[in-house]
Amino acid sequence: MATAAPKPPIPRKSALRQSASEQSLHALPYPLSPVTNAHAHKDSYETGRTAPPAYEWVPEPVTGDSDDNRPVEGEKLAALRRSGGYQRKNPFSWRRRTWLIIAGVALLAIALIVGLAVGLTVGRRGSNSNNGAAQNTPDPTSSGGADQQPFPIGQYSMITRLQTLNSSCTSNAETWNCFPYQVYDPANAATSDGSRSIYNWVISNTSSTYATIGSGSTSDDGEPANLTISSTSNPFSLMFEDTPLTYISPESNSSSARYTFRIDMDKAFNPPVSLAANNVATQCYFNQTSLTGTLYLSAPRTYPESNNSDGGLQWPYAIDITQSSPGGTDVPACYEFVQGQLGARITSGLTPQPADTECSCDYRNY
Repeated sequence: MATAAPKPPIPRKSALRQSASEQSLHALPYPLSPVTNAHAHKDSYETGRTAPPAYEWVPEPVTGDSDDNRPVEGEKLAALRRSGGYQRKNPFSWRRRTWLIIAGVALLAIALIVGLAVGLTVGRRGSNSNNGAAQNTPDPTSSGGADQQPFPIGQYSMITRLQTLNSSCTSNAETWNCFPYQVYDPANAATSDGSRSIYNWVISNTSSTYATIGSGSTSDDGEPANLTISSTSNPFSLMFEDTPLTYISPESNSSSARYTFRIDMDKAFNPPVSLAANNVATQCYFNQTSLTGTLYLSAPRTYPESNNSDGGLQWPYAIDITQSSPGGTDVPACYEFVQGQLGARITSGLTPQPADTECSCDYRNY
């Protein structure tokens, strides 16, 4: 029978080495309170086993703990990010704004230069124009709108005064008169306005080429101007339309260049006194009356002094307008005039005058 080999001796426990039970006991605080659980019937102490506490996140305070209540550095950074301050500035944004400003200033300067150039060009052309141009310019002292056509085309106010009155063609001077029925007297200032008469006339061209003061000299009888003249409202109802103008510029007197026209018409006039035996109103007719007009192209005017043309463009030069009627049989022919109707003819007190006599009214602005 074999004998079992002897076991090696157990080494002596070091004073520094502890058993597992001793290590667990030293790791726990003393004294330990007994744990009551399902194994409470055991008469022993056991290590307490509890679940870890629930995780609760507490946000950082917005204000710091310092006495001045400034936000903590983390909150400063968050605010900076919310405002976009953390983004890098675009180095080209300020350059773009600078170029836009420069471009705007350059465009403004170019527009100013172009405007000045156009204005100077137009002014130079106007200053270089002369009286020989086909399209003359009105006297700068006369008033007119920006849409005024080249002179002499357009509508003009012919502002005149009744300068002379002659009634030689009739045996009764009361039967002849002209608007405004007051003759201008230089010695009487009150007649300056009382003798004023305005003709509103329109001049039109019948061809693209028409006579002006630069068209050269003519015979004493003149030549067609390729222009017509028409009346608008007239103080004494002398109406006419598209009457041809004649251009006269005699070589002997070029300064008297002018347009002239003539119209034959019947002139009616109501005498201020009755010629009838029954003292009813009277109306007289001068059936051989002519209206002649002369519009000068360089001779100066002296009236009116102001540029007020009562809403129209003044003719810039001298004007001479005449109504005239020769004497003779049935000059004048007068009738009773009752409620706008002609009645019996009136012959008493009216003696025919010689044919070489003349009644006239002369209007001028010089």
